[in-house]
Amino acid sequence: MVFKKIIFIIFLLYTIFIPIAFSRLRCDLLKKLEDPIVKENSQFWKDYSQLAQNNHLDDKSLSELLLKYKISPSSIQTTTASKIELRVETSKRAQKELKNLPTKAMRKNYEEFVDIMNNSGIQELYKNPSRWHAEKINAYAQGNVYTVRLNSGYRVLFRLEKNELTIMEVNAGHIHSL
Repeated sequence: MVFKKIIFIIFLLYTIFIPIAFSRLRCDLLKKLEDPIVKENSQFWKDYSQLAQNNHLDDKSLSELLLKYKISPSSIQTTTASKIELRVETSKRAQKELKNLPTKAMRKNYEEFVDIMNNSGIQELYKNPSRWHAEKINAYAQGNVYTVRLNSGYRVLFRLEKNELTIMEVNAGHIHSL
């Protein structure tokens, strides 16, 4: 009997604390693991350890597992925090330059840039330096002015405020000379 308790405690430590130490799970989901329904449900723990062993234990999979076993589904929130939508403004000069882009691929790259800025922010551009070559430009007194690369020649010059993205220029010559 004592041996079974020791094995059970080791199993719990292995399946709960090891994956938690190496992952970032939401606290509200981790607190659900202390629910009496969970503690006594051996099938839940088998499924949980399977997720942990396959490195598939994340917020989404854990919330789905909790919902599968009907553990306080009303208190489990699977939605993420609401993000602030960027208001995108384009200067007249940039609008004119966008119309004169030489290829559709550059237009597609521009749209991808705006989409990334809207969904993930400027940090996502810095995560992929070989693609975007994002740079902060200190030549402007107003600050928060950056450039990103559309292709090897064309760049986008933009200003980023709290929830406003202002496209200032899209060209090959002038932005490179900054």
